[in-house]
Amino acid sequence: MTNEPDPLDLSTRARLKRLAMRIINTRYFLVALLVHLAFFALVGTKVIFDQIVMREPMMIETFIKPEPPGMEQPTSVKPPSETKEEREASHPQIPSGKTSGSEIVIKTPSFQELNSLPTEGIQNPLFDDLTPNTDGELKDRIEVANQRRLKNIDDYLKESIKRKPSSKEDPIAEFTCYVGRYQEGDWNCNLGYIAPPPPDREGKWYGNCMYNLMHQTQQWSKGNIKAKVQPEYLDLGDRQWLDVVKPPFIFITGHKDFRFTETEIDNLRDFLRLGGCLWVDNALPGRKSRFDIALRREMRKVLLDCDFESLENDHPIYHSRHHFNGGAPAGMNFYKEPVEVIKISGDVAVIYTLNAYSDFWETALTVKNDVDTTVDWIPGIPNGHYMHRWGPHWHYNHASGGGYKFFRNLTNESVNTAYRFGVNIVVYLITRFDDKLKNLRRSV
Repeated sequence: MTNEPDPLDLSTRARLKRLAMRIINTRYFLVALLVHLAFFALVGTKVIFDQIVMREPMMIETFIKPEPPGMEQPTSVKPPSETKEEREASHPQIPSGKTSGSEIVIKTPSFQELNSLPTEGIQNPLFDDLTPNTDGELKDRIEVANQRRLKNIDDYLKESIKRKPSSKEDPIAEFTCYVGRYQEGDWNCNLGYIAPPPPDREGKWYGNCMYNLMHQTQQWSKGNIKAKVQPEYLDLGDRQWLDVVKPPFIFITGHKDFRFTETEIDNLRDFLRLGGCLWVDNALPGRKSRFDIALRREMRKVLLDCDFESLENDHPIYHSRHHFNGGAPAGMNFYKEPVEVIKISGDVAVIYTLNAYSDFWETALTVKNDVDTTVDWIPGIPNGHYMHRWGPHWHYNHASGGGYKFFRNLTNESVNTAYRFGVNIVVYLITRFDDKLKNLRRSV
């Protein structure tokens, strides 16, 4: 007779007996399960605990300088039950900002502070020792670094701008305006061309926005500001312009999508850190145009975490010579976006005008400040002998009795207003460090 309970017996005693038999039959499984649980409790918990302790410091900061040679390394890790106060009490000899083993306390400088650090003798100031003993020492080192940075800027600008004591109305300066050529896009869209030079004099620019603006700056300043336009454009990918030419600022424009090459990015970054300025005019006015999107994307590569900010209406750029109390004047097709800038250590490094003022500067002015409608006869031009002194945008709207209306606000007044604002930017560019450099020279 078998001891197996009757499977058809539904009594409580029969059910309990069947359950007991099942447990007995699975005893090997239960034993194995208990052994695995015990092993996991003894070994697995210890491994997980170690990993947590070792990973914890990596979650604090990323700017970590390796320990100096000779510093003694700890051989053990404090248990997790240790409080913050206990850890500080057990390491009284380690001031804030130093490292010891896996414990790291770091004061990360801001981006402006990083850009204030000296650039002499190192490839990248970001890897300098940024962990002084006290906050006061960090502040002192930043002040010293700012002085060294200003000294570098002073030396750089002395080579690029010849300055004399200013007159009552205008600074007295002589410099060359350079236009930057980048590899992609249409960098020369508003830069016209130069007619073949006659035997007895230089060739003449036609439809070149920068040539006309610099000419007008010299005329309105009565020769105090002597600005020459370099006929050959700077190749932003060639290091020579940064090491030899040393331009005070570079102007670029365009209205297509583009991307800077790695070399162009590196050169521009070094140029801006040395005190140079990049002036960008969007020839396709307004926000969210293809040029606007491309410029913002590429400048984040040049200056990393920096971004554009709008200037307030009381900024000197609106009042350096002519007063624009309402902010930036209207540009092409009545676009009236404020000027935007990127700053390094509080100083303007990039100026961005979004309203296509360069479209207006293609058109030259007469000595009476009227649009110059003169037509020059120049032999040797492939497609004819006649050259117009007004720009192509003006030509589209006025050459055929106003038959073209792509550009709705091209008038004598709007062209003059754009010139006045352009002169303001030029004056600001050559005087933006004046006060700081005067203080620097008095202190040395």
